[in-house]
Amino acid sequence: MCRDLQTDRANCGACGTTCATGEVCSGGVCAPTCGGGQVFCAGACRDVQTDRAHCGACGTRCVAGQVCNQARCQTVALPFPARFFPQTVGGTQGGYNDLAFDGTGNLLVGTQSGTIVSVSRVDGSQRTVASGIPGPVLSVAFHAARNTIYAINGSNLYAVNPNTGASSVVVAIPAPDAIAVVPAGFGAFGDFIAVVGRFSELRMVNPASGAVTNFATVNDGSDIAFTPSNTAVVVNGTSVRIVTATGAVSTLFTGSGVSFDGVAVDTVRNLYYLADSSGDRLFSLPFAGGVSTPLGSYDYDSGFYVAGMVFDGVDTLLMATGESSLTIVARSPLP
Repeated sequence: MCRDLQTDRANCGACGTTCATGEVCSGGVCAPTCGGGQVFCAGACRDVQTDRAHCGACGTRCVAGQVCNQARCQTVALPFPARFFPQTVGGTQGGYNDLAFDGTGNLLVGTQSGTIVSVSRVDGSQRTVASGIPGPVLSVAFHAARNTIYAINGSNLYAVNPNTGASSVVVAIPAPDAIAVVPAGFGAFGDFIAVVGRFSELRMVNPASGAVTNFATVNDGSDIAFTPSNTAVVVNGTSVRIVTATGAVSTLFTGSGVSFDGVAVDTVRNLYYLADSSGDRLFSLPFAGGVSTPLGSYDYDSGFYVAGMVFDGVDTLLMATGESSLTIVARSPLP
């Protein structure tokens, strides 16, 4: 008798391979029966109504800046309203916290008490997305293709389910400071997690396996960001360094009397924004390098940890400030 090995539970993928009770045969693989309107994609049940990596169908991925709404990729409305700031976040002991946007344009921030807090772009309200991570949560990043929040504390990289808040250790990384999701076009390490810290290398972590690769020597790093041209910018102390997809490292800028602990990328004005924690000053620097321009004073947390900064894509820069508790402030409009 002829069998469809793609869908036959008694002959799934091969003759005689029987799926267990409660499983279906999907694409020749035994998979759990997905409830609540979810679909089995890439090894897990997915909500194709909202999943950016499986929007409307398995494998249909929304591009950066889009969300999956009712199974369709749509551009997130911007900018992030500056009127919601300044805003203090509880469970913090200073402004050494990274900032990132999630898949719906809300702001994510880690706390020293081991939580990840989301600030709504709709009304500015706060809610706890995850808790129980051994604090402090120094840096957070949202991986759109995996629909996962990644976070680091002082010793581990964690993967966090944004829907349930459940977290698990991906890999141990001692003394990290900041993470970022690597763009898909960044050579062989596209979609990896980039980590910088109190070690000399820029490290690339495979989020699926936890394997770590020492990719490039950057001589410590307090913060990292990526540009649309698929280069990384790493800041620490007086230096701003550029790392290409081939691992080549060059110094773009060296300041004087500064300690750069935060960086954000403005793709509208082709500028880097730099947080100087020693002098509590904000600077801008052209993508091409050259002369930095002071933009004002902000109470960045002193020390070598990351000073969180994120650009909303239009006209607002959000920054983590404070020496004893975290206050998020907004600079808008930008020059």
